[in-house]
Amino acid sequence: MRKQISVTMILLIAVMAVGASACTKEAGQPLTSAWANYENEEYGFRLHYPADWHKDDEPYENTVVGFWTSSGTGAYYEVHVMIIAGSCQACNLEENVDAAREGYQSEVGTTVLNDRYIEVQGRRGHEFILSDDMGIWRDVYFVANNKDYMLSCLAPQNKYSQYEGIFEEIVNSFVIR
Repeated sequence: MRKQISVTMILLIAVMAVGASACTKEAGQPLTSAWANYENEEYGFRLHYPADWHKDDEPYENTVVGFWTSSGTGAYYEVHVMIIAGSCQACNLEENVDAAREGYQSEVGTTVLNDRYIEVQGRRGHEFILSDDMGIWRDVYFVANNKDYMLSCLAPQNKYSQYEGIFEEIVNSFVIR
């Protein structure tokens, strides 16, 4: 009888562990399975984004392209990714990161949650994760070919974890030629 209880307990624990890992995996999965490609000849980069998102060329000043979910009203979209790029002479990543860090630290109501160097597609970059009254931001900086690039991803705080996998996929697909 004792042996049967032990086997039953082991099976129950195994089923619970498989169920828990399936739930965790499902929660971290991107919300989309279809991706579209975007390429910008002028600034020399490409990436992919969810095919069901809207694409807007130059949605704001100095913004090359933006990608938006269909949620939101007017000019405000609940979840978005923007690519900002510009020319610079003798620019370097460290100077851009220092300037960004100083700017973020001086913004009232902004909390820096993460501040680290990363590598994407063999290129060194820097990532900031920020929190403010609009939500959680993931800003990633790169410098290449006398240009600086910033990918800026935003989602409301209560939805960031739902979109984190999509943001990760977009950032990891970013290639500068």
